[in-house]
Amino acid sequence: MRYLYLSLLFFSICYQARAQTIVLDSTTLVADTLITGLNVPWEILWGPDDHIWMTERDGKVSRVDPLTGVREVIADLRDDNGGPVLQISESGLLGMALHPNFPDSSYVFLVYTYRPASTILERMVRYEYDGDTLLNPVTYIENIPGNTTHNGSRLVIGPDGKLYMTTGDAQNQPSAQNLNINNGKVLRFNLDGSVPGDNPIAGSYVWSWGHRNHQGLQFGPTGILYSSEHGPNSDDELNIILKGRNHGWPTVNGYCNLPAETTFCADSNVVEPLANWTPTIAPADLIYYSHPSIPEWQGTLLMTVLKNKQLIRFDLNSTGDSVITQTIFLNNLKGRLRDICAAPDGTIYIATNGANASNTDPNTHTIIRLRNPFYVEPLIVDAGPDQSVCAGSSTQLVPTITGGATPLTYSWTPWADLSCSVCDSPQVVSLNTPTEFILTVTDTQGTSVSDTVLVNVVAQPGVPSYVITVLDSSGTDVPVEIEINAPAADSVSVLLYGTGVGPISFNSNVQQFTINDTLPVTIVEGNDITTNILYYNICIYSYSSCGSNMLCDTQSIVLSELTGIFEVAKPIFTLYPNPSSDIVTLSGIQQADKIVVMNVLGAVVREVNKPVLQGQDFSLNLSSLEPGIYFIGVERDGVLGVQKLIKE
Repeated sequence: MRYLYLSLLFFSICYQARAQTIVLDSTTLVADTLITGLNVPWEILWGPDDHIWMTERDGKVSRVDPLTGVREVIADLRDDNGGPVLQISESGLLGMALHPNFPDSSYVFLVYTYRPASTILERMVRYEYDGDTLLNPVTYIENIPGNTTHNGSRLVIGPDGKLYMTTGDAQNQPSAQNLNINNGKVLRFNLDGSVPGDNPIAGSYVWSWGHRNHQGLQFGPTGILYSSEHGPNSDDELNIILKGRNHGWPTVNGYCNLPAETTFCADSNVVEPLANWTPTIAPADLIYYSHPSIPEWQGTLLMTVLKNKQLIRFDLNSTGDSVITQTIFLNNLKGRLRDICAAPDGTIYIATNGANASNTDPNTHTIIRLRNPFYVEPLIVDAGPDQSVCAGSSTQLVPTITGGATPLTYSWTPWADLSCSVCDSPQVVSLNTPTEFILTVTDTQGTSVSDTVLVNVVAQPGVPSYVITVLDSSGTDVPVEIEINAPAADSVSVLLYGTGVGPISFNSNVQQFTINDTLPVTIVEGNDITTNILYYNICIYSYSSCGSNMLCDTQSIVLSELTGIFEVAKPIFTLYPNPSSDIVTLSGIQQADKIVVMNVLGAVVREVNKPVLQGQDFSLNLSSLEPGIYFIGVERDGVLGVQKLIKE
């Protein structure tokens, strides 16, 4: 079921009119309330649909429009609404994560507490989002002991594609050290809910242990997993979570600085925190902020704080494993700060939880928005990818321009007359020679950025040609070299076939050639040479991205045993009709001893041993032949002239 809280939109618009400014070191932020009337917003995430995804601890999951504050409830899991979520004190609907391939894999992971009988338990469930609601729940883990407090639980998907979940000790402190109990742990899952094979304990979800109640979990740019954790009356912590390591609770609070702690730390390989706080501050969520729109926060870890009602910035060293400085912002300005997320444009959203932890007035909590209204995205110009176009054909230049202080102006070179205010749209060009185009974009602050795109022109291949040279005809093996010329071609294929005349024949030869390459061919003598005439069929195919061309020819080579020089003499005639279906006529024959019909492999399929006198026409009946390409040969004095015929 979908719920649209339209009244909240009106309230949100009115409330946003009371926006205030917050001055950092050198940046002035505008802070306003995006939405109010919430019941402990516990998790807020920036979704791939450019909406804020939110859980409320009482059991609702919503999408919030970050521009208008309009809220759409996509799941109501409240116990008093028939759902599974039990909310008492700090229990209820807690962490949420979206599948990294969302929306193609439209899975939503949720953690909540429930009570099947008299005992509070915790489970993590995967739902599917159908564009309207969450459905088809699949339980990944359940029956984790829960309580009204100390349940955790934050979810995050790491750069390794694994799902991480925090659990609290549920007020049973020894369980944090018991590796057979899932309380007080960081758990690690495959995205299908199975146990990863590289977890530190075979068959167990446990990744780290010795935790009290950690409610912040975030990966940094160097792959470090950070966690914020609530201490008892002292020693709240900022931790680095390490595989298979102990974080000390309940024996160790904060650093290993007491006698009993130092012994336990040495024996149990305890990880000490990056930072800790006494008295406690109640740390909540973490994000790593990388956007330049708020330079004071760029490249730092930000942590929301509940009890002390502030935002803490951590400046880290280059490897991310040490805190250099801590700086407090928003101190007591917006109440208890529960959760935080950042939009791709650098805007920050923070979920607030009122003035105190009792939550006596739950439906007044808010999401506030912090942004730098004076920030201008850097002007980035991409004139488009280099491309090729066939000569005389048109193509489009499709630029991409982002950022800059609008309105922008554009100019293209070498188009001197094309300087306009809408030239960011595709530009059509038709070229015969390669051309480099330059796009220059200027914003209202005077910043100009240029980029180039090269359009190469590809010609259609010309008709290929060839030259055959007999390298040596004095032996029994006759080497022949064929030189191919295929202008403007990217590739060439050559098919060479012998005609099988006399004892000399070619083997079939099919190869790929580069342009102007040569093909060495050896004619193998089968018996004594009884003729010095060699017949062949050759087809050359030249290709480019703009088309192809072909030459098919049949020739005779007269071999001289002494010189190795060949002579070519072809009787001249014409064929008509061509293509032909049945009868073809040979016209213009000077004189012929016989007429042959060969297929494309050079094999003779028809032979007429009948002299033809000069000036006579001769008709052939081809009705018995299959459709295809043939070669008609006219032989005179041992020399064969050939024309190609298409049989329909």
